[in-house]
Amino acid sequence: MTINLTVQEIDLAEKKLLKLVQDESFIEEDNLKGLLIYVDQDGLYRLKIKIIRIDDTEDFRCPIVLPSNHELVHRLIFDHHLLHSHAGVQFDMKTVGVPDIDNLDKINLTKRWRYNQRLREQFRKRFRDEYLGLLVQRPLKRKFVRSIQINDIVLVEQDNLKRSDWLIGRVI
Repeated sequence: MTINLTVQEIDLAEKKLLKLVQDESFIEEDNLKGLLIYVDQDGLYRLKIKIIRIDDTEDFRCPIVLPSNHELVHRLIFDHHLLHSHAGVQFDMKTVGVPDIDNLDKINLTKRWRYNQRLREQFRKRFRDEYLGLLVQRPLKRKFVRSIQINDIVLVEQDNLKRSDWLIGRVI
């Protein structure tokens, strides 16, 4: 039996988790000194920034303050990282607002193309170094070379013919 959560229930659970993280990390107010902090209606610490009068969401205008060293924060960042196909920090910072879908596709495709190019180059290099190196024919080093003697069967070399067409002869 599966129970689907409503948007309000998910939002409430998210806020409670963030409140727990803040309560664990900001036990002393010393950690927040020097920041313009206020507590919102849900009891979360939020940061007042200079663009407070812009028409945007509250999460953008007054972001929730989270510690950088908490496991849940690391997992949230990693989840966001995976959601955007391993895009970097600059990409994640741009998507704080409402992302432009065309721009996201362009960034994802460009990053994916670069990744594929890098893989292709690494594969070519390994192929050349590891596989083709094994195929190089090196002359056999013979310790003992026997001199030609009477009654030996030999091939008579001819420059204008293939080796298979050379004449066979006997040394007299």
